[in-house]
Amino acid sequence: MTVLETLALALATLAASALVSLLALRVLGRRLLDRPNLRSSHRQPVPRGGGVGFVPLAIVIIALVAIFADGAARWGVLAGAVVVAAVSLADDMRSVPASLRLAVQAGAVALALLSLPLDGPVIAAALPVWLDRLLLGLAWVWVINLFNFMDGIDGIAASEAAVVGLGLVVLGLTAPALGLATAEAAIVAAAAAGFLVVNWHPARLFMGDVGSVGLGFLVGWLMVDAASKGAGWAALTLPLFFLADATTTLIARALRGRRLGEAHRDHAYQAAVDRGIPQPVVSGLVIALGLLLAALALVSRQAPALAVSGAAALVAGAILWLRWGRAGQLGKGGGSSER
Repeated sequence: MTVLETLALALATLAASALVSLLALRVLGRRLLDRPNLRSSHRQPVPRGGGVGFVPLAIVIIALVAIFADGAARWGVLAGAVVVAAVSLADDMRSVPASLRLAVQAGAVALALLSLPLDGPVIAAALPVWLDRLLLGLAWVWVINLFNFMDGIDGIAASEAAVVGLGLVVLGLTAPALGLATAEAAIVAAAAAGFLVVNWHPARLFMGDVGSVGLGFLVGWLMVDAASKGAGWAALTLPLFFLADATTTLIARALRGRRLGEAHRDHAYQAAVDRGIPQPVVSGLVIALGLLLAALALVSRQAPALAVSGAAALVAGAILWLRWGRAGQLGKGGGSSER
């Protein structure tokens, strides 16, 4: 697709996502409420499950692009996305055991990987293909779950998906020889951004697991696609803040003997909100950081060591400040959040 066609597709998706998100707000307003608990930041019940609008929308538009535009093999990925989103919606409505959710995610990822035209190892050329695919699948499942874990304040998960998708679009348009899934990245970015009309602080609607897990699956696919086409360092750099915050938090909890599946408020971004930094400031910082990481992802094509080390330094600094930095005159936090 040309630059103008990609832009038009993104704008159409953005508008459609905003509309279906407003419709989801009307439908879910009194039917599926996220009630505050000890681990929540929101103080009043807020409808959840808003991903039931923009995630299916993204899937449908990606399918239409596959049919009418490039004809690329996306059907295993789209089938996996549908299954994962459906089980996550069921979990939003009535709790589904974590073991079953994880098994479904693993199965959907395996189906997607088997359907993708991957030639040889993706992670490292020295790995046997079976081990490479196993590690690739585990990484994809982790991306799915870290989006769920990081979906804890207004606008943060949708913003991250939008910025990561935007970074891939710019990379794909500036390096067309890579053959990245640029149109699909634009769709995911625009669908996530459209949800912000109801999810930015103070959020009127939460995306729920159907949104966060669905987004995680689609973003994971885009990362695999980029890595398989020679942009592995960019695929690592773009979502590095979410990867680092979720992974370091999980490791710290494991070292303290905490239950890993238990709900908590231990992430760096949650620590910042708990110290009184307003949620829009924290989400805005994640957006700004994401844009810087997107710029470094472009640099990674020519200077991978410089880009990755710069990204690591930026993310480490951001996490340290979120956890222990002084709030200064930023004011008091509060308002609704997703946990």
